[in-house]
Amino acid sequence: MQPYEGVIRVISFSYRLPSNVPDQEPVVIARTQILSMLAVVSLSPALGAGCSGALGASGMRGVLSEPLAIKASPVSLQTLATSLNPLAESRSGRRAIEALRDATGLPEAHENFRFILRDDNSIVSFDCDWGHAHWVSWTVSKSDLGNSGRSGFFHPESRLPNDNCLSPTPADYKGSGFDRGHMTPSGDRTANVEVNGAVFSMANIVPQAGRANQRGWNDLENWTRARVREGSEAVVYAGTHGSLGEMSGKPINLPAYTWKVVVVYKNISRSPGAGEVPEPLIMAAVFENESSGPPILMDEAQTTVDEIEELIGVDLLAGLPDEMERRLESKLAHWSFP
Repeated sequence: MQPYEGVIRVISFSYRLPSNVPDQEPVVIARTQILSMLAVVSLSPALGAGCSGALGASGMRGVLSEPLAIKASPVSLQTLATSLNPLAESRSGRRAIEALRDATGLPEAHENFRFILRDDNSIVSFDCDWGHAHWVSWTVSKSDLGNSGRSGFFHPESRLPNDNCLSPTPADYKGSGFDRGHMTPSGDRTANVEVNGAVFSMANIVPQAGRANQRGWNDLENWTRARVREGSEAVVYAGTHGSLGEMSGKPINLPAYTWKVVVVYKNISRSPGAGEVPEPLIMAAVFENESSGPPILMDEAQTTVDEIEELIGVDLLAGLPDEMERRLESKLAHWSFP
């Protein structure tokens, strides 16, 4: 990187996505993406009258063009580089694992009341009628695991529509008897403070019984990170199902179940080509969400993908080759942790 000295003045800029962006789910620009774009502008040598340049092949979509309004408070380039480079580093090895998620497949999300949020942390199918995620998918690799610690700053999700969408606040959960349960765990996003803070969005939170969240669910999270630290890559799906009624004093749905499927790929060094999906290890679990009762351990919650699909009525791993999908979805993996 070319060295710079002094300060720059940045408050905002305008951008366009190119017309050839595939017309899939709505493209939502997350704060982490905006910061990365800002880094491209800020560290570019063409700061004088604006600049343009391609975003790196790091999961970002589109081309940054015609940044405007380069003004306002001074920001040290050294400070900016120090704070943003870890974000870029956390994405640098993501192409292969995201290609594996595409090859593994995403759950269906065709209902109108489910709003898709897509960013570098996860893909969220948010149920606007029930006020929590229907399902979330994310990936975990070594570059996601660092030392940032836990943000703990729960915040409303600003990307949800203002109309006809129940958007919860952190205060909604107070006194409910349920945990603010993460779908994408804080522990899976510790590369830096920014990415960790993003998983405290209320769109990533569901009302979850502590007897599951703090025991078997937590054990499965730790098991996943242990596999990643050993050199594997993980594609994870988690979600909710059913209803126990509304949360006390709030119109937010209390799910009857939470579920999770962890797809672990070993020794992945490149993006898979067509027909090259390696055979993964799959760990699946369903947790009852009643708040009272003894702790729920993984030994009790573990199940097969077939049984989860039957419960929730969604095909989870449709991208896998058919024979592999049939065989692995019916298989109960051996659970052992720690």
